[in-house]
Amino acid sequence: MSKQDYIKNLKSDWWKDIDVRKSTYNSLKFMGLYYCNPSWLSKLTYKDDSEQNLIYNDLVSFLEKNKKNILNEIYCINRWYNSDEPHYHLYKNLHYKL
Repeated sequence: MSKQDYIKNLKSDWWKDIDVRKSTYNSLKFMGLYYCNPSWLSKLTYKDDSEQNLIYNDLVSFLEKNKKNILNEIYCINRWYNSDEPHYHLYKNLHYKL
């Protein structure tokens, strides 16, 4: 957009032509891509490190229960690393089932 286009738009009611449904859908899609994780990662959230050394008490169990998801994440990281996408989180959300 040029400076002239910007000035022209300031003098018009451009917002009245926005498709609100489409805009809402696109903004939700944008939020999902940037701020969410695929569902298979939901169980990979580990305890908050504010609990300090207590978080290690069940680490082995956590890793054993989540072996499949951890392997999925490793696979995904490998595919992303060999791709042209600079952002891992975005790559993961675009290429793997949410």
